[in-house]
Amino acid sequence: MQVRLLVGLASLAFVTLLGFASRSPEWTARDAAAGRAIQSVRTPWLTVAARVLDIGFSTLAGVIIVFVLVVTLALTGRAAAAWRSLAVILAGWGAGMLLKILVTRPRPPAARALISQLGDTSFPSGHVCLTLSIMIAVALLIRRPYAVVIGALVVVAQMFARIYLGVHYPTDTVGSLIAAPAAIALVLGATANRALAGRSSAAR
Repeated sequence: MQVRLLVGLASLAFVTLLGFASRSPEWTARDAAAGRAIQSVRTPWLTVAARVLDIGFSTLAGVIIVFVLVVTLALTGRAAAAWRSLAVILAGWGAGMLLKILVTRPRPPAARALISQLGDTSFPSGHVCLTLSIMIAVALLIRRPYAVVIGALVVVAQMFARIYLGVHYPTDTVGSLIAAPAAIALVLGATANRALAGRSSAAR
């Protein structure tokens, strides 16, 4: 479990440095060029799909999803799973929020955005952090390969959607892939250590 904690801390340190590095003009210029390449394939049906992902994993939708998931698990007698799912989602999602405040990378120019922006900070993508955290929580509940595959596809689609809609740079979405799992690893590692310590104390 100590390895999980160390990897989580190292990953958070790395993604923080990545966020600050991405603020440089040279990095932003390359990021913007990659974003324009993705936006060049805009079509009506892709726009609809991207908007669905935008709304489906918005802040309000995220709160509703977490509430329904946790309450359903609790009411079906899976209290431990409910608390773990809550901790996983809040850790991954919260890490993104904290990094936004710390890094304060400006968003891409609004002229290229297809939707109105919520907030001025861009790194990492809160939508991707939330989507990834929910998918990890679901995968931990189901523990089947198909859950991992479906979750990965949804996360990749969300990454594409954020760039496609013009509200994030590619690096913002990659940062989310590092930040959310790192924070989740820390929370799960700390929880496992407390559980192990509790069993050791009881054994005495």
